[in-house]
Amino acid sequence: MSRSTYYAHRAAGPARAVRERAEEVLVGEIRVLHAGSRGAYGPRGSTPPCGGPGGR
Repeated sequence: MSRSTYYAHRAAGPARAVRERAEEVLVGEIRVLHAGSRGAYGPRGSTPPCGGPGGR
């Protein structure tokens, strides 16, 4: 492994940890939404119904 590759990988560690934590939070939010829609998925199952005129 070249020296530059080693140091690039080493320097990327903190940013990688931040991305992984953000992904964990996002997955948690998606799981809550999925459970709230009784397991439905897709735009109709995961978005709230429109309350205004012409809404579903």
